[in-house]
Amino acid sequence: MRHPKPKKKTKASSLTRKLDADVRKLVMERDQRCVLCGDTNNLEASHYIGRRNHGVRWDLRNVHTMCRSCHRDYHDNNPAYYRYLRRRYGDYIFEELYLQQKAHIARGGMTAAEKEELHKELMR
Repeated sequence: MRHPKPKKKTKASSLTRKLDADVRKLVMERDQRCVLCGDTNNLEASHYIGRRNHGVRWDLRNVHTMCRSCHRDYHDNNPAYYRYLRRRYGDYIFEELYLQQKAHIARGGMTAAEKEELHKELMR
């Protein structure tokens, strides 16, 4: 029986992991507690538009700190997160994030060089 060869780690995938970790750290430092209930335990990074959408995956307006309970509720369609985003950024945020996501898809994704540049910007 033949086993598939394990995938080699690429520069792009290691940049993705690095960006994920750094954005998580930045968001946790920025918010310091659940943006919905204020809890400081069991904190997680939550994305308004899911992580598979690299066009907004590392946009700090798309990622916020939530406790495990609120994060789970959000994925069950909790309107509190929408109200939080609207209050923090204004009504335009939803359209702006979706347009950014759409433009990213139309361009065909993010190159390793673009990820490196984004990482540099985030670490300033």
